[in-house]
Amino acid sequence: MIRKVYVIALTLLASPVFSHSDGTVWERLGVADPVSILAWASVISVLFILISIVYQKGMKEHAKKLSFVFISVPVLIGTVYLSGATIYLNMVSATGGPVHWHADYEVWACGVGYELVDPEGLENRVGSPTVHEHNDNRTHVEGVLLDLEDASMHEYFESVAGEFTGKRLSIPATDGQKTWTNGNLCNGLPARWYMFVNGKMNIDMEEYIISPYADVPPGDRIKFVFSEKPANEINPNLGVEP
Repeated sequence: MIRKVYVIALTLLASPVFSHSDGTVWERLGVADPVSILAWASVISVLFILISIVYQKGMKEHAKKLSFVFISVPVLIGTVYLSGATIYLNMVSATGGPVHWHADYEVWACGVGYELVDPEGLENRVGSPTVHEHNDNRTHVEGVLLDLEDASMHEYFESVAGEFTGKRLSIPATDGQKTWTNGNLCNGLPARWYMFVNGKMNIDMEEYIISPYADVPPGDRIKFVFSEKPANEINPNLGVEP
């Protein structure tokens, strides 16, 4: 019976720990998620703790020693792997470790302001763990960035299930998915996208990377405006109609 449990435990440890969630930094690096490794190592340890408790009286000396190995070694391996993987991630990242950046923003189209759909669940966010929003009209960049482009406007809108190409912006708004493309009409006239950063028009658009600040200000205040008006007739400041 104990031998069968050993085989099952080894099978559990050897297979699923190397799977990843789509889009994680570990998948991009091509390595196993250390949290998953540590979780499965803990499962193995707990399993053999229970075995030791249940079969304590009937276990022979070599079985007790083997159980001790299966209790301690998986957690040790998982802990060492977690430490090593974290150090490696910080070394190869563009930011040299975790960051916590913010930028406030608004989306206006044809004179109407739009907000993202409200977050649901315990995570209370729309987007990925690294790039998201908390129902606060604020871009949150939290964690380790493999590339600085991960903090770009293009990546932000992709993360929240939208799209931003500079000529086209799409967001999951509170009243459904909304999409506006240059050339669509506003007030009967062809309109286009403008992007203002801290009150000034920005031509980087989708490639713009938010400034590395936790507080706003000095963090960016970004206004996306889809309008038929020329740029000099648009109010670039947040909190007011364009």
